[in-house]
Amino acid sequence: MSTDTLPLSDCQSGYLAATGGDPADPVHNTALPLLFDAPVSADLLRAALTTLMERHAMLRTAVRLDAGGTSGTQWTTEPTHWWQEVDASGLDRGALLARAAADLRRPFVLEHGLFRATLYRGAEPGALLLLALHHIAGDAPSWGILGRELVACVGALAAGKPVELPPLPATHADYVRREQDLLAADKGRRMADYWQAQLAGELPRLELPTDHPRPPAKTFNGATLGLALPDRLTRAVQSLSAARSCTRFSVLLAAWLWLLHRWTGQDDVWLLVPSSMPRQQPRFRGVVGLLISPLIVRLRVDQVRGQDFAALVRAVNGQLLLGLHHQPFPVIRLLEGRADPAAGGAPAALRSMSAWEHSDFIPRRFAAAGICAERCDIPQLDGLYDAGLTFLEDVDTHAIGAGLSFNRDLFRPATIDGLGARFLRLLGEATAAPERPLADLGASGTL
Repeated sequence: MSTDTLPLSDCQSGYLAATGGDPADPVHNTALPLLFDAPVSADLLRAALTTLMERHAMLRTAVRLDAGGTSGTQWTTEPTHWWQEVDASGLDRGALLARAAADLRRPFVLEHGLFRATLYRGAEPGALLLLALHHIAGDAPSWGILGRELVACVGALAAGKPVELPPLPATHADYVRREQDLLAADKGRRMADYWQAQLAGELPRLELPTDHPRPPAKTFNGATLGLALPDRLTRAVQSLSAARSCTRFSVLLAAWLWLLHRWTGQDDVWLLVPSSMPRQQPRFRGVVGLLISPLIVRLRVDQVRGQDFAALVRAVNGQLLLGLHHQPFPVIRLLEGRADPAAGGAPAALRSMSAWEHSDFIPRRFAAAGICAERCDIPQLDGLYDAGLTFLEDVDTHAIGAGLSFNRDLFRPATIDGLGARFLRLLGEATAAPERPLADLGASGTL
């Protein structure tokens, strides 16, 4: 073991606490599947990845968790068994991606490492390289970093040139230490005071009306259904956000919160919202690691009773801005001891989430020095929450798509499909007449 041993960051611990379950469950595995346009030498790929492993310590990190499964230590180690080659001759694209998806389900032994690579040789038109990370070792921007740097390394090595990547001003270990210092300072105490006030009162249970009985222990049998916002609805969201000087995510989030209220009949709804404030700092933008710290946005119906949708948007936007101002903070730490076994150790209040992502987090194509690779889609991170709604903005066209993730042990796909349709109806009503009373919004319609 390296002497450079650190505790898990609060981002890492918070993720494990919010999702619950067994940290070694492959539901936590994330991937970057890259299909190269032309055959690429296995030696070149392995040499390029070795360079990146030397550059990014999280690719050489192992973890030992404490008994609770949400805290522990991490250290850099000499990686072993991280590379595998598979003969994929005769597999078409669909079969190839199905094989990669099955291989992604292979669990990590956290004490041996959090990263591995599998090369599928012999497929047409070129090789498929599956890079896999446990989620506590990397987030979506991390995959964008690794994809760009990998293709640059392969291109340089193929041309017989030295690999030249810009120096990293900070490491993940620097981030962990900076986080510890921040939380121990006055600013950290002010953050704690804010979140304690924000989460005051009895911890609610989000009781979604499931199709099937909730298992006694949390499962992660997940899936995701795509949901496209029509152009007219996207324009309406943009218009309302501009008129009210708020973000488009605030408009969408307000509609999702109100739908959860309508769906459950509950008047205190908590929603987990991932944020990545550390990456706003230039020194951490190139760091591979989990730099996501969750916010909790709360809908208390008694505080908006008698108001209109525009007022709800304003309240949600204010919560987001204040929450981001008081980040990064381990919000989940304030809920310790209030977990629910049926939620896999996670608080039952946090059974839903919503996120806003940009398409350039992980580009669709990576290209450098004549090397081109396409990012492929395979299922990952499904089923972490009972039901979640993630929005994806195309940075070129500004079109907004969404994905409704859900646990198949709780819901039928038809139910989630109906939930998506109801969300679009509610959002259409709300943006067409934002002055409409909330009491009238989404009152009709069933799943």
